[in-house]
Amino acid sequence: MNTETVVYLVNIYVKKGFENVFIEATKLNRAGTRGEAGNIRFDLLKKEGKEGEFLLLEVYKSPEAVEEHRKTAHYAAWRESVEGMMEKPREGIRYTPLLADDFV
Repeated sequence: MNTETVVYLVNIYVKKGFENVFIEATKLNRAGTRGEAGNIRFDLLKKEGKEGEFLLLEVYKSPEAVEEHRKTAHYAAWRESVEGMMEKPREGIRYTPLLADDFV
């Protein structure tokens, strides 16, 4: 298993009425992110029964790939475009995969 692999789970809380706009903005960011050499996975999930609650699952080949992602124009555009849609700040948590063979 590649111990350099980085997984981020990001809890996102979107204001009522902004859900569809948020999803569209995230589609653009996802398209750019999936084109990055260091990205392995980028999924957007919606919490069942909870309007406006989403989870991003992002997997990168290394910590350096995460840093490169954060420098991209598509990520900056996404971050800026969704900032005003947030009910509260995003909660990003970094994980190291232990039993996640599909990621590596």
